[in-house]
Amino acid sequence: MDSYPDELAPNFDEGGGVITPFDEWWARVSKSYPTVPKDVAEQWLHRHWGHSHFGFLVSDDYVFELVNFDPEEILNIWNFSNKDVQEAKKTGAYRLTQNFWVRNYMVE
Repeated sequence: MDSYPDELAPNFDEGGGVITPFDEWWARVSKSYPTVPKDVAEQWLHRHWGHSHFGFLVSDDYVFELVNFDPEEILNIWNFSNKDVQEAKKTGAYRLTQNFWVRNYMVE
């Protein structure tokens, strides 16, 4: 987002993983992203800094809104084929049995 300005970047380890704690980073850069909600900043900007295909988006151009979707509504957004839906359901069912932070976050 905003082409990932170098002066706003968190620190990274040798493998490219973010090492700056989110709260520390957000305290420093949040004024540069006044329209971006904290959870979006944490999961998109901080966690995936420089790796999103949507880094060109200008944060000031967007308004964020928390919306709850039914599963069928989500499928309609992406216009999945029936094969895609079946594969996604298989993968999703498997992922729900796993104990990892993204799954726990989404279920919560």
